[in-house]
Amino acid sequence: MAVNDTLGALPNIPILLLLVFVLRDQMTRPVLALTAALLGWTHDSRLIRSVALSLRTREFTRHAAFSGMRTGQILFHEHLPYVMPIVFFTTMNNLIWAIGLEVTLSILGFSDINRPTIGGMIYWANAHSAMVAGIWWWIAVPMIFVVILFSGLFLLAMSVNEYIDPRSRLARMGA
Repeated sequence: MAVNDTLGALPNIPILLLLVFVLRDQMTRPVLALTAALLGWTHDSRLIRSVALSLRTREFTRHAAFSGMRTGQILFHEHLPYVMPIVFFTTMNNLIWAIGLEVTLSILGFSDINRPTIGGMIYWANAHSAMVAGIWWWIAVPMIFVVILFSGLFLLAMSVNEYIDPRSRLARMGA
């Protein structure tokens, strides 16, 4: 957790911008994805660790251990249903964060602006002064698409989270 705390205290966007400036020619999409993944795992690991530590002290864990279940069985049968919704939700949030990061870097012109992306569309609209020229839809349509994409991914994460979460499943059954 000391490594996690250290990496969590670092600001992600300035580090990523610094890497983009340093690795300008070598910054491909896989390198960008790997860098974003290395910078974005700290908060999720802290959340998942706290849930796992709280599950360790719950009563059903002690009952499972006293009934003779092995550690692997306890983790798979008892703890995994409580951890999976959080893992899925944080994965969807990381996907939204990564898309937003790519759009931000493209809008600022720090990625390959000749490759067609949503951020590249907004970059070229700004470069050609679309708002000044009265062509507002060059900027509005990609921004609306990004908002719809983010909202859709968030709603997908919420609905799947509600479906696989044992507590909400019990509430739907009337318990």
